[in-house]
Amino acid sequence: MDLRDQIDQKNNGEAWFDCVRSLGVKNGPVDQLREALEQLTEKLKPKSKSGLKNLTRALIWPFDKDYCEEILRKIERAKNLNTSSTLGKAIKADTARLPLIDERVSTIAHHADNQQVNEEATRQKEILEWLSPLNFFTTQQDTIARREEGTGQWLLDSTDFNHWLSGVDRTLCCRGIHFLRTRPVKHDSIGVAVIYCNFNERDQQKPENLLAACCVQLIQPSQHPLREVLTEVYRKHDSGKTRPTWEDIVRVFEDSTKNLDTVYLVVDAVDECSPNTRQILINYFKVLPANSRLLVTTRPIDEITREFFDSPTIEIRADPGDLKKYIASRIAGNRRLEGYVRDASSLKADIHEKVVAKADGM
Repeated sequence: MDLRDQIDQKNNGEAWFDCVRSLGVKNGPVDQLREALEQLTEKLKPKSKSGLKNLTRALIWPFDKDYCEEILRKIERAKNLNTSSTLGKAIKADTARLPLIDERVSTIAHHADNQQVNEEATRQKEILEWLSPLNFFTTQQDTIARREEGTGQWLLDSTDFNHWLSGVDRTLCCRGIHFLRTRPVKHDSIGVAVIYCNFNERDQQKPENLLAACCVQLIQPSQHPLREVLTEVYRKHDSGKTRPTWEDIVRVFEDSTKNLDTVYLVVDAVDECSPNTRQILINYFKVLPANSRLLVTTRPIDEITREFFDSPTIEIRADPGDLKKYIASRIAGNRRLEGYVRDASSLKADIHEKVVAKADGM
């Protein structure tokens, strides 16, 4: 397709193409330039006759001054004929459209960037869901929602817990009832991962799935692209068509933690794991790098507590102050109970006393 074909296909009224059409009208600038150039060409053609006289003519400059001036005037008129005005208008019209074009290009680029970000986020979500079928984020949110504000502070204030938090002790065993409540920590140099063991989910809570769940928690808060080791493992398993092995998960876990200043690992109710899963996890967690901290909660089972004989141990019991806060909250949330307590001034104190005594630290 040549230039004329393209011009003919454009709509009338487009400034640039209207300008180009105006140059090619009959007796217009292009015709006048062609006529002048044809006159020059004809003047320069050699004569067909031979002979000394014609040879002499060929060696003489064929143009006189007046003729040259006339040709130049024709060319100059053709150059200026409507051209400046028409082209000026066309250029002005096109220039006026530049901001709109720039805006449209920016919009297209923005949409392209968003699409790329969305595609990358979808891909990351797909890989992380493949890595571990376990989702402890939901369990954590439910646990936090049921926690009574202000309870458990005695544990957070304890010397053993703060020694563990600061790194004086790398492992802490909390023995007694399971009451762990943790909140996500967002900090580029600190990683937190929590495992909630559940007797009813033993079939799903295999060692590789539990460790993989830790990887997901350590990776997911980051908005950066997934690390190369994880994507390599994913590709190795035919883009998620087969499951990762324990060795694969260990590679991903160690790669995910190596650049963090501190990694806090919390295993709640480790006694509810199967004996084989529990042993594999404990053996692995006990030899973690120096930047790792391990907190384990378990019922007082000798077979398990012996694994942590050389680590500080905190006895977890129902604190009387926590029980009173919980009871007060329950009464305040029940209109009938609140009415009974309001009518009998000593009833509230009696309830507190009886419940705390019956709980006996449970």
